[in-house]
Amino acid sequence: MSSEARFLESRANQLIAVKPQQKTAEKVSPQGSHGSSPKERKAPRFQVPFTRKNYLILGSGLLILIIGYLCLAQGPHDGFLSLTLAPILLVLGFCVVIPYGIMARDKSVATGTSPGGD
Repeated sequence: MSSEARFLESRANQLIAVKPQQKTAEKVSPQGSHGSSPKERKAPRFQVPFTRKNYLILGSGLLILIIGYLCLAQGPHDGFLSLTLAPILLVLGFCVVIPYGIMARDKSVATGTSPGGD
């Protein structure tokens, strides 16, 4: 048996023998593990950053982009649709609607601190 084959076989045996460690999702309180109730140790739930409003704005931005590219593909290539309307729609979609859809927040959601660092 070659040295490579022996090495691979020993490495495979090592990997099989290793037991995966269990990771716990416990929340450690600043006081340590004394007196913490099960509710405090529960991991926080994942919150989706986008709301229905964000998805609607992003969908309308995607629709504007599709219409813009369709206008760009229309002939004649020196006409109003491909030279004027299509670039306006594409810039509007890429530079205004899509970024607004990403950054828009509901008024009911508390943001914590203001972006200005007040």
